[in-house]
Formats: sequence, C-alpha cells, structure tokens
Amino acid sequence: MTVTADPRPSGPRPTPSRHTGAVTPGLAVVTVVTALSLLVNRLLPAVSPLLVAITIGAIFTNIVAVPQYWQAGLQFSAKRLLRAGVALLGLQVTFRDVLGLGPAVLAVVVTIVAGGIGGTLLLGRALGLSRTQRLLIACGFSICGAAAAAAVGEAIDADEEDLVTTVALVVVFGTVLIAAIPLAAHALDLTPHTSGVWAGGAVHEVAQVVATGTALGGGALTIAVIVKLARVILLAPVLIVIGRQERRTNPPHPHTRTDTLPTHRTPIADGTDSRTSTAGHTHRRIPTAAHIHGHTLTADHLPGRTLTDDHLPGRTPTDDHTHSPTPTTDHTQGHTPTADHTRRRAPLIPLFVVAFLLCAALRTTDLLPTVVLGATKLVQTALLTGAMFALGTGVRISALRRVGPRPFVLAALSTTWVTGLALGGAILTGS
Repeated sequence: MTVTADPRPSGPRPTPSRHTGAVTPGLAVVTVVTALSLLVNRLLPAVSPLLVAITIGAIFTNIVAVPQYWQAGLQFSAKRLLRAGVALLGLQVTFRDVLGLGPAVLAVVVTIVAGGIGGTLLLGRALGLSRTQRLLIACGFSICGAAAAAAVGEAIDADEEDLVTTVALVVVFGTVLIAAIPLAAHALDLTPHTSGVWAGGAVHEVAQVVATGTALGGGALTIAVIVKLARVILLAPVLIVIGRQERRTNPPHPHTRTDTLPTHRTPIADGTDSRTSTAGHTHRRIPTAAHIHGHTLTADHLPGRTLTDDHLPGRTPTDDHTHSPTPTTDHTQGHTPTADHTRRRAPLIPLFVVAFLLCAALRTTDLLPTVVLGATKLVQTALLTGAMFALGTGVRISALRRVGPRPFVLAALSTTWVTGLALGGAILTGS
C-alpha cells in the first residue's frame, strides 16, 4: 500500500455558504441555457427543450473547454435537479387515466416495458456491451427516454460517458420515430386509437410522443400521451427492481476503505488531481495531518516523498512492495471500520422514486388546481432541461468515437424491437 500526502492545507469542512458559492457559477450558466431552451420550445412547440439543452451542452463542450469553476454547478444540476424533475414528473400522471385504458392496453404497456428491457439486455449482451450501457439503453428506450436513463444511471452510479451516450441515442432514434410512425400508420391505415397506442408505446420521450401524436391527428394524441404516461409510471417499479439487483450484485464490503483507490492521484498545477494506473499497489491520499496508530503524521514528515507501508508504525521494511489492492482489515487506530469507511450501499427504493409515486397519487386526488399543475409542469420541465444541459456538457465527440459502433447498433435494434412490440399490441387491442 502506498500513501501520498495531500498538498492541500487541512482545515474544517466547507461550510454551506462555501458550497453555495462553489455551485453558483455553473448553476447560473444552467439557468441561462434552460431559459433559452424553454424559449425555443415556446417558438417551436414540436422541439423538446430537453433536446435543445443537451444539444447546446454537447456543442459547447466540443468547441471550447468547460471552465473548471463551472463543474460544481454542473454536477449539482446533473444530480439534484434531475432527481427533483423526475419526482415532479409524477404530477403529470393520474392513476385514474391510466386505469381507464383498460386491462388489455395496460397489459400491452407492461409487455412493452418488460419485453423491451429484457430483449434489449439480451441483444446488448450478444453485442458484448457492458451491463451498465445495455441497462441504460434498455430502460431509456423502453420507458421514457432521457429521464429514465438518467434515473437508472443515478440508481446504479453509471459512468457519465455511458449515460451521455445513451441520452444522445435517445435524441437521435426518438426523433426518427416522430416522422416514421405517422407515415407508417397512414400506410397501414390504422385507426386513431390504434395509432395512438402505437405511438405512446414506441416513442422514447414524452415530448416526442406529443409531437408524434400531433402529426397523427384525430384522437390519437390523447391516447398516445396516456399510454406514454402509463409507461412513465412503470419507471418506479423498474427502479425498485434495479435497486434490489444492485444491492445483491454490489454488496458493501465491511472492510473496504472508501479512501482506497485502484488508481494513483497526483496533484497537478491547476489544483486538480490526475489519476495514473498502478500495478500491484493501492494508493490513497491522506490529509496533511493524519493519525495512524495513534501517531500524528504531518507534512514535515513527508518532504515531497511517497510514504509506503514500510514507513508506517508497526510495519517491517521489506523489499517486496507488492500488496493486495484492497486491504482486508482497517488498521487505523485499531478501530473497526464505520459506515464512513465503507462503500455506500444502493438504496432499496430511491427517494425520488417515492416522491414520484406520491406526486402521482396527489395528482389523482384532483386536489391541485389547474394553475398549480401548470406551474409545476413548467418547473418540472425546467429542472429536467437544466439537468440535460449539464449532461450534455459531458458529450464529447472523441468519447463517442471511443465507444465504437456497438451502442448505436443496440439502439437501432432496441428501437426496432420496442416499436414492433408496440405495433403488435396496438393492433391486437385496436378498436
């Protein structure tokens, strides 16, 4: 084990006011872009503000470097604003309208979501994609697009590159369906009810469903939106199942230190940390003053040197510096590791999912006046729009090239699969 000194001065943890100051620059940029995206949507209702925001973020980050002092605000937006937006999405849903679809259509909705996720996961495995990538694509394409992908990414702590790739694919293939489904429905001479069920069951984003239903005309729009919101409701049980699986597949290790990293962090000129891979050693940073076995270790003891296990009290120097990458016990002051020293366990039911269900239940009661519902819908859209811009700043062309064609192939296959399931169900339940 190798321990390197943290060159930053030790001191009290950042106060809330310091945290607020850190997120302010990035949050201000997110606010401006959100307002601009909402304005574009106001002028062009068929264009989703979420798609506008993520496009702006992707274009910006590929033209100029995102300033470092924006990062705290962007991270806040990509997580906190996202959770709040997904929770408020529940106010668009009433259980009564969903149940009004009838058992046959509801069975089709469940089949689309369950079959879409299952089929996409199998296809992704055959393509050799990672579990995270195929799970994000499966849920995003089978439930409600970018919001579902982001919610699942939050639940499984997905890599940012995988998440932004999935969101970009949702934009591309969902936009294709806006034009393709109305043309196909007309060619197949489908009734408004059947075409509405098809659009609501196949198209990825809620905004894309609205655009598709509007193009279909007749009574298709209302049916399409209700079917789509029924899919949105299923986001909650899907997240619960994923949370349970995450707890089983990635259980916490009671003796694993959270400050033990498989990579080595080296301070660089701009004050950030760079990570370099290591072979056979585990590196972790310690504060300038750290207590090890009751001894105080200060920067005076570390004049620019690397401290290895051989220098620690109670250790015998040896020529062999190859150690286990993860220590099996915590020897710091002889204490048993506490919750702060163990990896955070994935929650069984994320709080924003509980909030989503509570919002849907509240909407079902009809206690909220129309003006309140209109205001909360605007807030919900703004929150998700800001989160999408923050995610968009992580969409780098170089990263998309690096992931290769397999995610795009899976996205195409998943779209075809989900669209086929939705069409078959729509025809079977057509009236």
